[in-house]
Amino acid sequence: MKNSMRLLAMRRITFAVISFCILTVTTGSACAQIVLPSTVVQGMLNGISYSGNLAPGTFVAIFGSDLAFATKAAASEPLPTELDGVSVTIGGIAAPLSFISPGQINAIIPFEVPLSPVVPVVVTTSAGASTPFNIYYLSKDSPALLTRNGSGTGAALAFDANFKPVTVATNSPIVLYAAGLGATNPPGSSASGGNATPPLNVVEDNLSVFVGDVPATIGFAGLAPGFPGVYQLNVTPNGPISDRVYLRVNGWQSNIASVPIAAGANVANVTGSISALYPVDYPMIFDSALLTAARFTASFDIVSGAKPFSVVATTDAGKAVININPTEGTWQAAFSAPTAQSRTGNFSAASWTILYFVGECVLPYDDQPCGPISGNIIAGPFDPNQVSAQEQLPLPTTVAADGVNGTFSQSGILPAGGHFDVAAVGLPAAFGGWLQIAIGSASTTTTYGLYVDGKLITSNVQTYGAGCPWCY
Repeated sequence: MKNSMRLLAMRRITFAVISFCILTVTTGSACAQIVLPSTVVQGMLNGISYSGNLAPGTFVAIFGSDLAFATKAAASEPLPTELDGVSVTIGGIAAPLSFISPGQINAIIPFEVPLSPVVPVVVTTSAGASTPFNIYYLSKDSPALLTRNGSGTGAALAFDANFKPVTVATNSPIVLYAAGLGATNPPGSSASGGNATPPLNVVEDNLSVFVGDVPATIGFAGLAPGFPGVYQLNVTPNGPISDRVYLRVNGWQSNIASVPIAAGANVANVTGSISALYPVDYPMIFDSALLTAARFTASFDIVSGAKPFSVVATTDAGKAVININPTEGTWQAAFSAPTAQSRTGNFSAASWTILYFVGECVLPYDDQPCGPISGNIIAGPFDPNQVSAQEQLPLPTTVAADGVNGTFSQSGILPAGGHFDVAAVGLPAAFGGWLQIAIGSASTTTTYGLYVDGKLITSNVQTYGAGCPWCY
């Protein structure tokens, strides 16, 4: 697959399809609303994934009151820095605007904004400038996958090599679209998107693309031409074993979307369950490190003449994979789990930074920026449910690239008679791992899923961070 594959074909998609969801707003009569009241910015989220992670070059959704007189969208690119008398500065730099309304503005954080401890956001209208709303932690990257419903959930915006929607993900090249992948070489334009001809604006940071929970081969990753804030990813899957697709870069993980896959015909009489290992609605006491863990069961019969297949249990922060080879009569398992070091709050080996979230730094009520914990080591306090859950997880035998998670491996011989049960062969019933989350994130959900031979057997969704009094 050539790096330039289908870059120009991106223009076949309307900007409305790939842009993020615009929330419903109510506007007053233009005749009655002669002067706007004071403009107030109440919060900001990643405009594609709707997480709290923000970075230069990222679409953002700015929420507030009296942000504009009426609703208006940019007509074309390059995106303007003023729409209907409304402008936004982020870190003192004018931001490109794609949409304005009284309750929401969609903009792009300029690539030129420095990664300062505090980055002020100011919305200016004909009524004047808002009080600065501070971003207390601006990441280098904030990866997000574009989805068909525009809200960061469900089916990914994915096309095959002929630029037709992907109906089944196999080992053939596909095209995905993303945001928040950071700086490019050569530098890209915040307002115009990528170059249509070489040199193309290639992503600089260490990006991983997972299609079907398996790392895909990246042929091209860079800014899409003519689409500000949008990156195009040309990738080749390497044997999907689930329908999940997501990105990782510099310790951050994107929203998890889906691509269709074909289920196999290697099993019968399948039963299974998966659930959270502990309640994760405990109010977060620090950001950037949240342990999500699950327990699962799986039982099935392997049919005569079965080909190799996989059992996959998943949550946002990790997975358990059991590869079964009926021809050789063997199975191999790899379960994710936090390292012994990270279980004690020692994140000194992490590829990301812990920011303190208690005491003098409870945001947004205290207008002081949070700072890194000394040595990236947390003394506590810890949720006792979390501590209990960690004791049920296997200790990893290898450490993952993020420095805080690892992989527990085990193998064995298939039972006689062709019936496989996870518990019966002596495998751990639980897995999990640390997930990096952004400071000030609102309540977020994590999905637990169990796949057997490419078929989703069961799933459930749980909210974490619920009731967090300092989350906006």
